[in-house]
Amino acid sequence: MSTPNPSTASMCWSCKKRPATTTYTDHRGNWSEQVCPPCLERLELEEAFDNGVADRWAPIEQERYDEILAWLDEFEATNRHRMHDSVARRVAAHRAYVYWEAERYEEMLAECERRHALGYDYIWDRWHVADLKASALEGLGRHAEALAVFEEAFRLQDPRHLPGARYYLNSLVEYSTNVGKPVDESWRELAQRIADHYHVEFPDRPTLAESMLALYEMTKTDAERMPPEDD
Repeated sequence: MSTPNPSTASMCWSCKKRPATTTYTDHRGNWSEQVCPPCLERLELEEAFDNGVADRWAPIEQERYDEILAWLDEFEATNRHRMHDSVARRVAAHRAYVYWEAERYEEMLAECERRHALGYDYIWDRWHVADLKASALEGLGRHAEALAVFEEAFRLQDPRHLPGARYYLNSLVEYSTNVGKPVDESWRELAQRIADHYHVEFPDRPTLAESMLALYEMTKTDAERMPPEDD
């Protein structure tokens, strides 16, 4: 198969910045896209990592945490010369998750700080890392800090990611409850927007926390099939 001439090639499907001069095909052969060489390398490395993680759920379920951590270290060392930021973020987030499963909260907290320093491409990624960090702080009994960390990140919103925000309503309720505080009323507007996104009436419950949990449950089915909206 001939390689497209860079002067006439379409733009890379992934970065939208460089000419697409090669083809990326997922490992199952389900789809292909025209990409530039740097994005091809990154996509292949991301896929290799994701597949490696998927193949290693059994050790986590069997509490063989050091085995998973050793694999993560080996993956980083083997690919250190082509470790794109997106892959480094995946590694750090998964290592933090393994520490959480192992109840090694100090190490989890340090890994969350490392992940945070790598930056973010998407707002929901920031929420995920804040949720991980808050979980580590919870494990250390630092409940007020956990709520503060999560709320700081969760206040950064993007209408396109309301479905993802719905998922974190549970976290907001949990961290508030563990501090012994009601969910702050400032979150009611976000909850209402989530209800509007799913075209349901915001549940009327005795507390905002109860309303949020009810909203989470009543939108569970639709959440898996509704695409994000650009509001």
